[in-house]
Amino acid sequence: VDPPRPGLHRDVLQALKDCTQLSRIVYISCNPDSLVEDVAKLTAVRDGFDPFIPVRAVAVDMFPHTVHVEMVLLLERSTRAPMPPPLPAKTGEGGDEAA
Repeated sequence: VDPPRPGLHRDVLQALKDCTQLSRIVYISCNPDSLVEDVAKLTAVRDGFDPFIPVRAVAVDMFPHTVHVEMVLLLERSTRAPMPPPLPAKTGEGGDEAA
């Protein structure tokens, strides 16, 4: 989806959440405020609903020499998203151990 600056219309958000065949959304935004609002609604957990989770995000500088960037965010259904890799085990190096 590539919504206008105000973000996705509430009916579109509801349709995206309700469409069970939809497993992945690529969200492109030039407005970080509306991106945050829409993603919060798409990732909200409720009974009987498989929410989306953010998987990857990339800022794309389409307007050099300005502070503006396009944000590309990949969201996937929580039941279909890949599991994150395990965190590496601590080796005790670096002074983190108790004395």
